[in-house]
Amino acid sequence: MTLNRQQFLGLTAATTTAAALPVEGSLRGVAGRHGFMFGAAVRSGALIADPRYRALVTHECGLATPEGELKWNAVDADRGYDFHRAEAIQAMLALSGVRLRGHTLVWHNALPRWAELALASPETGRRTLADHIQAVMAAWRGRIDSWDVVNEALDPGEADGMRRSPAFRGVGPDYVEVAFRTARDAAPTAELVYNDYGLEGTDGRSEAKRRALLRLIEQLKSRDTPIDAVGLQAHLSLEQAFDQPSYAAFVRKLSGLGVDIHVTELDVADHSTEAVPVRDRRIADRAEEFLDAVLDTPRARSIMTWGLTDLYSWLNDWGRYYRRDLTPARALPFDASYRPKPMADGIRRAMRGAPSRAA
Repeated sequence: MTLNRQQFLGLTAATTTAAALPVEGSLRGVAGRHGFMFGAAVRSGALIADPRYRALVTHECGLATPEGELKWNAVDADRGYDFHRAEAIQAMLALSGVRLRGHTLVWHNALPRWAELALASPETGRRTLADHIQAVMAAWRGRIDSWDVVNEALDPGEADGMRRSPAFRGVGPDYVEVAFRTARDAAPTAELVYNDYGLEGTDGRSEAKRRALLRLIEQLKSRDTPIDAVGLQAHLSLEQAFDQPSYAAFVRKLSGLGVDIHVTELDVADHSTEAVPVRDRRIADRAEEFLDAVLDTPRARSIMTWGLTDLYSWLNDWGRYYRRDLTPARALPFDASYRPKPMADGIRRAMRGAPSRAA
């Protein structure tokens, strides 16, 4: 569905409903009673066009991340900011008490071509970076209080562990620090988060990336960089081994550096040809096993899945992630008909079993 700004805002006004408290047994309700927040990445078009999806999100989520609506190429494709898609999400969810997280200010992907070129230039990179962060955070000041400031800056294949992104090339190796300092100036009370993926495996690349992340956070903290939290994306796969004790130790080290921990993009891919009930059980077990490792630290604050229902999962959108048998991925807590799956129960058990913390 393609809508202009006026149509988006008109529809949001027509479809906003009365505020709702977390329902007993909902993921947001269980999370709240155990000192967490639960949420999911959401899509503006689906929220507008699909009332059942909108009802599921408001029932189950206390947080929502616009899946693509706040990325650079969505808000400033042609050097003119337009936030109407993200504003549609906010308008439809706010009266149900669902808060937004901002994703993402600085990322090497989802860049309009002009921004990619400007960031990569030593002459224009620093100003382009700062202007974008300031413009977006100013537009959402008071409406979004947690931001993924920098996304996926690490590359374990590089000697220093840093991805050679456009911002790295133009601004320099300190661009992550520059981004966080700019973000703090733009929104003094917002939570500022570094977000990354590929940390869960037992292979050498995952281990190297964990070391690089610990080193990055340690360096930022040593320079009093205003970073508040780390987002662990957690795009898991049943085809990748997971060492729960080792990962729990890594999360403890990370939180010991003085940052809170968020699970930001949880889903579980599989390529099994087993029966659906068997697949669903194994996916649930992996999600619970992972969350048990993360929630062991009291600094773990929130759990977000990358989508809520299989009907709107990136794994079913992107061709290279299609299952080999061409059947849909079942990577999320609710199936394509909005029915809860064992994964939802696994997330509940992990939250209920976590050490107690302040709400």
